[in-house]
Amino acid sequence: MARYKSSLCFLVMSSIILVTQGTHYPSNSRSDGIDEKGSETMPKEESPYRDEEEGRLDLLGETQYASHLQKRSTDVCLEQWDLVLETSSSGNVINGSVEALYDAFTQGSRVKFFSNDFDGGAMGEFEGCRAYQGNICCQFLRNLQIDSWNVTVPDPVWMFAIICTTGDAQKLMFYVGDNFIKQKTVTIDVSWYATSTTCDGRAGLVYAIDQNGNVTSGTNLALTNAVERGYTLTVVNGVPNSFQVHNIEVEPDTGGDRLVGVQSIWHHGFKKLSDILIFSQNKRWVFFTIGSNGQETTERWSVGSHTRQTAARNMRNFDWFVDPCWRYVYANDENGNEVGGSLDALIEAVEDGHRVKALFGNYSAELDNFRILGGHVSGQIVSFLEKNGTLELNTNVTWAFRILNTDGTVNTFRVLVGEAADGPGGDTTERMPIAWYVDTRSWVKLLNTDTSGAVISGSKASIRDAITRGADIRVAVTIPGDLVAGQQFLRADSLRLGPDGHTAMQSTRVLGEEQISASEVLLFSQPSWAFKTVSTLSEVGTIETLVGDRSLLGSRTEAAEVIWFGTF
Repeated sequence: MARYKSSLCFLVMSSIILVTQGTHYPSNSRSDGIDEKGSETMPKEESPYRDEEEGRLDLLGETQYASHLQKRSTDVCLEQWDLVLETSSSGNVINGSVEALYDAFTQGSRVKFFSNDFDGGAMGEFEGCRAYQGNICCQFLRNLQIDSWNVTVPDPVWMFAIICTTGDAQKLMFYVGDNFIKQKTVTIDVSWYATSTTCDGRAGLVYAIDQNGNVTSGTNLALTNAVERGYTLTVVNGVPNSFQVHNIEVEPDTGGDRLVGVQSIWHHGFKKLSDILIFSQNKRWVFFTIGSNGQETTERWSVGSHTRQTAARNMRNFDWFVDPCWRYVYANDENGNEVGGSLDALIEAVEDGHRVKALFGNYSAELDNFRILGGHVSGQIVSFLEKNGTLELNTNVTWAFRILNTDGTVNTFRVLVGEAADGPGGDTTERMPIAWYVDTRSWVKLLNTDTSGAVISGSKASIRDAITRGADIRVAVTIPGDLVAGQQFLRADSLRLGPDGHTAMQSTRVLGEEQISASEVLLFSQPSWAFKTVSTLSEVGTIETLVGDRSLLGSRTEAAEVIWFGTF
């Protein structure tokens, strides 16, 4: 199939996307749809990313390095979402081509869908895509079942979906913290969007390794330097099976190559049915840990209980690409003192709608949501599992939820996956240096409404226009009298269209917090989900339920001042 021209870089804006291939899998793992040897390989290219002469980077130890980062990463990223394919409910191509979608996701592009047939009009981003028998099927997991366009079911239900270019869509429903309810298969019209980014010449293949552990392109030094600059990575190979990855670890520098490990944790097992893919009957999460040495560790755990089903370790081929559309803005030491950049610049970027990443210890991760409190930035990292080494999870797989603050505190809350019980190690508070990065995409304020719903600036129509272009959407909400003061900044994981031009969004990677000082928050002693539904009616719905158990703690709908941001 044809490739996109090299002048366009199809890049990931979350943490990482991976596409894997190259090894025969054990026959007992075939139901996950991740276990076949690939039939196509990508040609290797010489890495255009050459910074070996700069040597290794001491991330937080040198003001000179901070200045160097700021100079080299201030260019605005010219991103757009392209409508690459439209398919009918019968799978007929209305516009674009399946080949264009194939090219996009196999080269690391993020992929979204919009369908008027999904909940009366919905948009969401896929966790990963796979080509099979000439068709493409993608998983959509950051989603909760709704009662109406702006109301989430009060006893919250995960509603996962696999959507295929044949028009087939399978929905799988689970109570949050419990097990399977039902599944439903429908046919829908779909518009498929993929990112394209015009780069500044610094994006491209930075590193590649084969399943035997041989480096086939680039260098380990270029890869680790890219991570320490806050860059997003995309990992790709010829077999079209892609995964978003949610955090990165780089082993400490001991003078040789440094192992890089990444996690991809929001997946459900799937299997083959005729010429499409559907969810497997063994209802299970599939957690991936992937290393720069080519090792992939896979853990499969039952949805709704702390039960391991299977585990596997394999060697794969991986190509690693960089996305340079991030810039360093601030660094604090373990006591919260400024050591580089500007805290004011970080706060300004947050208030303008930008995404935020943090480098702390050996880790790099994007914040799932964040606040401005008492002149500091505080943010949650939800998409993280406790590790036993760079490429292994704990035997008892455990969430490692974190709250980072520019005052230098890193609070970690450990909860067993599938059970409302503390994980090994319990809760900890550490002080450590943190470097803060923001994306360089151009974010536009689309709509600002007060607590009564009156428009301060912008319009509902501008949000609809952004959605038709496949834009990323974020919101800032201020709820008078909230338990935590100030604004909270949330990502729109899914969007639904309402009557009279209204729109609602869900944010599903949010945990309940309590404020302990003017500038600091903690999770509750028993961590709880705090799912948010925000609408252009200036209402914020919150549903709180224990992590790991079907225990509803309460729900409420509150008036708020809301700012909607979009980038397209």
